[in-house]
Amino acid sequence: MKKITLVWVLCLMACMGATTVQAQTVQCAGFETEDFAEAWSNYFGDLVSVVSDDHYSGTKSCKLITDASLVTEVYQTVEITAGKAYTLSVYNKLLTNGGSATVMLGYAFLDANGANMTELLYAPVTSTQGAWVKGSLSTVVAPAGAVYMWFIIQSNGGAGTSILFDDASVTEAGAKQSQTITGLSDLSKTTSDADFSLTATASSNLAVSYTSSNTAVATISGSTVHIVGAGTSTITALQAGNDTYAAAQDVTATLTVNTGTVQAQNLLSNPGIELGLDGEGKIKDWLINTDDVTKATFTVETTDKHNGISSAKIAHIGGVYANLYQVVPVTAGLTYTFSFWHNVIAQTTSGSGRIVFFANFYDSNSTQLPMDISSYEVTYTLNTWQQYSVDIVAPANAAYVDFRIRLLSKPTALIDDASLTVAGATKTDQTITGLADITKKVDDAAFNLSATASTEVTYTSSNTSVATISGSTVTIVGAGTTTIIASAAGNDTYNAAPDVTVTLTVSSISGLNEVRTQLPIHIQNHNLIVTAEAGSSIEVYNALGIKQQSKIATNTETEISGLPQGQVLIVRSGKAVAKVIL
Repeated sequence: MKKITLVWVLCLMACMGATTVQAQTVQCAGFETEDFAEAWSNYFGDLVSVVSDDHYSGTKSCKLITDASLVTEVYQTVEITAGKAYTLSVYNKLLTNGGSATVMLGYAFLDANGANMTELLYAPVTSTQGAWVKGSLSTVVAPAGAVYMWFIIQSNGGAGTSILFDDASVTEAGAKQSQTITGLSDLSKTTSDADFSLTATASSNLAVSYTSSNTAVATISGSTVHIVGAGTSTITALQAGNDTYAAAQDVTATLTVNTGTVQAQNLLSNPGIELGLDGEGKIKDWLINTDDVTKATFTVETTDKHNGISSAKIAHIGGVYANLYQVVPVTAGLTYTFSFWHNVIAQTTSGSGRIVFFANFYDSNSTQLPMDISSYEVTYTLNTWQQYSVDIVAPANAAYVDFRIRLLSKPTALIDDASLTVAGATKTDQTITGLADITKKVDDAAFNLSATASTEVTYTSSNTSVATISGSTVTIVGAGTTTIIASAAGNDTYNAAPDVTVTLTVSSISGLNEVRTQLPIHIQNHNLIVTAEAGSSIEVYNALGIKQQSKIATNTETEISGLPQGQVLIVRSGKAVAKVIL
């Protein structure tokens, strides 16, 4: 221990003796409050400071720097009881060592009038370079008649020594320090809310634990709260203490959970098998067992699917069964709807071939949880797309589910539009955009519609004599108008969209007004006499572009009768060649 000169000790005692005695426990022990200067006496000016960039707990600590005098300290007067033994302690962190750096705790006892009863005594305590440690001085016994104690924290070392201090205390030996819990208040949630964390803290810096009084409303794991159902639950925050701190008084808060809307969301990835194969040649985002590659081929089928652009094709080549599956997170206690579309297109032996669906649940440690039923037989009609669906409650402690489709007895099957959603969840509305009225001519080429929605858009034509639609491709048939209807049927996540209708107007064949007669034509008894080569086709259209007659020329002159009055267009071998008025 470094020696302090008698002159310095006498000067310090004289200064202390002039200080008003504080009949109270350690004030501003963590250097957090604004009354630092009132709580702690300091004769070292700017060698003493309160900093916030490093601390043991809370938000601040006290920094002492030594200069050529080799000593810097702060102190305060605390009330004690004569005859009792006390423990002095402070957390400290040595930042820079100017030479033989030492953390000292000092004390002296005073009588009721503030007069010194003992000399100042100092002792070194534990300190570590670059780390927070607790330094303590134990079994300091207050003499008879003692009422107060000077409590001194000292940085002792060569010039430039810098030490941080935090959470100073003077406690009765054998007694534990008290602590309090803060940061917990009443909460309001809905049944659709996600898990959330509690953030209460103890003044001791020890970990806080929690309990829920009603596990039908909420369960707690660590500091994470999981909503189970509507109602109220009392959340209790606890801190049991340790060798230094007594147990904190429990703090309670009320959690109120109201019924909320659960938004439908498909938890599976690539559920519609739209993303093709991955870099390993497997169906993207779906898994198979290691040995399944010897039992079946797993490919993407584009010509036969339930919806979208493709489906998964599983064709047996050997073995007993083959699997296609995903493992996804779930929430214990919720009911989930498991579904997928299937089409068995071939059986090795007539009447054979099975599809079995498995829903195996696992806890957070990947341990499979027991279930009364975990496999479900799927019935089917050969060469027919059908949907299988089942609702299952995730058991207690469930964290994951294995969504598994298994083929047995060697069928070849297509799988599409798989879905895993919370049962009864509200679907999201959707709208169709990108469709407007269209004007075309009867000889225009086929064209594509490009409306969009959250799900696939399909189209119909109300008048197939004007236009037909295949997929999104429109083919002009004749002049007139038709209503094009765009529909989006929805799925497990989206409601069906309101239909959108537009009008397609197809005008008469182009060029009607520009055609100049290019072959001999005359009118006889309201009939057309057309001169054309034998074997050529002759078609007559009215002003709206609607075909009226069609003939194959058999000789030099071909007579066409039964035509309406008005302007007509004559087309020979697919080319408009004349117009006349009847």
